[in-house]
Amino acid sequence: MDIFLSLDTWLSLITLTTLEIILGADNLVMLSILVSGLPKDKQDSARKLGLAFALITRIIFLCGISWLVGLVQPLFHLFSHPFSVRDLVVIVGGGFLIYKGSIEIYNLWAGKHAETHAATGGVFWVAFQIAAFDIIFSIDSVFTAVGLSRVLPIMILAIVIAMAFMLFSSAFLVRMITSFISVKVLALAFVVLIGALLFTGGFNIHIPKGYLYAAMGFSAAVEVLILLINRHNPRAV
Repeated sequence: MDIFLSLDTWLSLITLTTLEIILGADNLVMLSILVSGLPKDKQDSARKLGLAFALITRIIFLCGISWLVGLVQPLFHLFSHPFSVRDLVVIVGGGFLIYKGSIEIYNLWAGKHAETHAATGGVFWVAFQIAAFDIIFSIDSVFTAVGLSRVLPIMILAIVIAMAFMLFSSAFLVRMITSFISVKVLALAFVVLIGALLFTGGFNIHIPKGYLYAAMGFSAAVEVLILLINRHNPRAV
């Protein structure tokens, strides 16, 4: 407990927690999309269960960081480009996100409802998908944690706080997605962008995440403004 008496420890915890929350924005969007396809009485259970699985996974990654490092070591070369296990995971995951987002947008356009498809898998299937996607998103997040702090309790505490933030904020985002079709389309568009970011990253084509987060933040702010204007003056929109 002596480490918590140091100012450097608290500064490290605040910095790391903030970064974990920012890096979790893409995961938060995907989580909300997956949960929104379930009936409303099952959404909270799937959301909480999925985040619980994701938290356990991240803590295991932190405790086995030496094993995780092996995932970024070159596995084979193709056209002089090295591919690691991590690269293959993000390529497959990114490709699936592009497919998932595009299919969901098409279903909305065609008048199909995702709820009937998600309901067939139930709460555990959605929770499993949340945990699976978190594995893809958490690799870089865990390396960021290790780079900022070498103290395991601080890293674990930062991730727990970030997950708690996701737990509360995801409830609001799920309500927005299920209530407003424009918000759901915007979120699905972000899913496609996130998938493209992951997919290209697997081929060592790195697009700064700051661009994506800035676009997400600006688009979300515009959408909120439109909803507020529409609520105040329905004829304006």
